[in-house]
Order: sequence, then C-alpha cells, then structure tokens
Amino acid sequence: MKKRFLVPIDFSEVTENALQHAKAAALSLDADLVLLHLIESESERSKAEAKLKEWADRYTESGWTLEPIVRKGNIDDIGPAAAEYGCGLIYMGTHGLRGMQYLLGSRALRVVSGSAVPFVITHGGRPRMHYRNIVVPMDMQIEEKQVLTAVAGVAKAMNAQVHLLGADYTDEFLKNKVTHSVAFARNYLRNQGVAFTIQRTEPDAGILESVLEFATDIDADLIAIINHHEDGVKNLIGGGFDQKLITNEAHIPVLVVNSKRVDSHVDIFSMFAS
Repeated sequence: MKKRFLVPIDFSEVTENALQHAKAAALSLDADLVLLHLIESESERSKAEAKLKEWADRYTESGWTLEPIVRKGNIDDIGPAAAEYGCGLIYMGTHGLRGMQYLLGSRALRVVSGSAVPFVITHGGRPRMHYRNIVVPMDMQIEEKQVLTAVAGVAKAMNAQVHLLGADYTDEFLKNKVTHSVAFARNYLRNQGVAFTIQRTEPDAGILESVLEFATDIDADLIAIINHHEDGVKNLIGGGFDQKLITNEAHIPVLVVNSKRVDSHVDIFSMFAS
C-alpha cells in the first residue's frame, strides 16, 4: 500500500507552511498527499473545490500529484478522515503560542487528542526532505508502543537515527524508572533494526530545556512525543510540556501520538514499510 499523508487546508499561511513540510517528506518517501478542506454546507462546495484545486495545482510536480478533497464536516472529522483515506500521518501547522492556542484550544484540541492517526505539527522553519535525526524524550513513563512504532516506521523509511534522551535524577527511584523506560525503548528499536543512541540529561536538569537544547545541537529534524491525556488539556494547553516543545524556537516539527487513541487498524510501521 502506497504511503499517504493528510494535510487539513483552510487556505491560511499556517496551513500552507504545513503543506510545504508535508510535500518535502512525501517526495522523499514517494508518498501521496491528501489535501482536505471541510465545509459547513453544500452551498460552499463549488467555490471550495475550485480554490483547493488551485492549491493542489500549485504544489503538483511532474509525475507526482495531490488529491484535493472537499467534504462536509467539522474539525472533529480530520482524524477519522485520515484513517478513512489510509493516511499514516496528518501534517498540521501552528504559528507559535498564539497559534497553538487557536489551533489546539477548545474544540480544535480534539483534532489532535482524539485522533487515531499521529500528527506532525509544524510552525515555520525549513521543510525537511529527509528526517535524519529524531529525538524521543524519555522521562518516568514507559513509552507506549504506539510512539515507538511511529518513530521506528519513520526512521526505517528515511534511514534516520533515533536519539533517546533520558532524564537523569540523583534520586535512585526516579533514576531506575527512567532506566526501565529507556531499556524498553532500546529493546524495541533494536528488534526493529533501527539505529539509535541513548543520551542522558544532566542530573536533575529540566527535561524540557534539555530536549530543546539537545535537539537544537544535533539539528534534529523531528521530536516525537506521546500525549498521555485523553483530552489533551494538561499537556497541550496552558504552557504544558508538549505545548512548549511544539512551539520551540528552532521550529523543529513535532510528532504527536496519542497513547489512548491509536486504533489497531492504524499501523504506522506497516504504512512506512518499504
């Protein structure tokens, strides 16, 4: 099955930037793009289809096409639509903290937190044709297989290296919890044949600051995180860890996988398998 990515389009500069990132990755992976525009009523269809076709034509290259789709619905339909169209990733844009609050606040928050398909969230920065270095923060949770599956799938497809960055603690109990989490991830990536490194932060250093510093130092192409909260409020809104990562000043795209929402039929590893 050929790889497919979905990009929700509302004709804004923010979504155009996400489209540029998605196109770069899609060309690298020989993937198709689905451009999705949602309308509230059928009276909008003709105008929306014409405008979306203009966007698709603008980004189409010889031998490679985009599929523009206009359908009636609301933002809650983005995740289900991606699964319906067989898309392994959804690329969505934001333009910093204010944009994050706009895109991921209130009802729009459910677009990310309620999706069975992982999101790559972008906000500026250069589109990256290849993901060579992927950073996965590891704290005190054993990371669910879903985020490692997504990371392994992307890494194998792009021949990327995964960097597990574990928080370090002087407290032995906390140190051991992180060690177990890193060991789980190490064994999974090794079994999948994915190249990886294991790094540790400075003892008791803030994991957020350490992740951003490390990712910037190695010029990371992607940061992958797990959203443990079904409604996303704790992580994605109000200055939480995930939000600060997503709005990072280095403009590194962030892959967000929901721990409780990934359905069995959404297998991103198979999606990226050659």
